[in-house]
Amino acid sequence: MQAGDFTKAVEHFDTSMEIEKAVHGETEDHPNIARSYHNKAWVSELTGQLTDALTGYEKALKMARISYENLQGKHPDIAKSLFRIGECLRKQQDLEKAQENLRQAKNLIKVPKSSQV
Repeated sequence: MQAGDFTKAVEHFDTSMEIEKAVHGETEDHPNIARSYHNKAWVSELTGQLTDALTGYEKALKMARISYENLQGKHPDIAKSLFRIGECLRKQQDLEKAQENLRQAKNLIKVPKSSQV
């Protein structure tokens, strides 16, 4: 696969998602399935398909929140989806919503002062 061959990337992510759903269940909220949605959304974002990207990131976010609810919603996958949603919204000039998503992502990855070196 050559750099910039986004069509093949989408095909690979679709295949990955099919395998993950076969292993973990079609309706199962599993982190691997969430990552597949996130990765496919990233390709959509790179190709300027921001509406499709937002849909994919939002699916990934919802699934990740369910998958990691035992961590009170604090997981890097959740922060990544929030960040990417914020970036798509920023590109669409929806700055208020973008700022809120970016703020949430930042709060999830914030390192407590007591653990900073």
